[in-house]
Amino acid sequence: MTTTCSKSSRSRLLEGIAAKSFYGRQAEPCKESTAVNSQRSDLTHHCVLSTAEAAAFLNFSIPHFRRLYRSGDVPAPIHLSTRKLGWRMGDLIDWIATRQTRPTTD
Repeated sequence: MTTTCSKSSRSRLLEGIAAKSFYGRQAEPCKESTAVNSQRSDLTHHCVLSTAEAAAFLNFSIPHFRRLYRSGDVPAPIHLSTRKLGWRMGDLIDWIATRQTRPTTD
């Protein structure tokens, strides 16, 4: 079963990701127990993002994300209704982890 995140928790999550990736901030260590952290991580992994949220999460523009979706280059979405698509955050995280980076030239 797929869960959806509340708007406020999803916004905080995306803001945290954006702040970390854009400004290079280090994540502050959480003072909660590891059991709570692992449960929160599991819930985050199953969170469903809209097209705009998935594009923002991947730091892509919405049109570019849609092009990637149409060409089959991003994970398959979940059909939430006849016209609404959603992406599991865990699928996007796994997709990022499997992508190969280009070699840098010196």
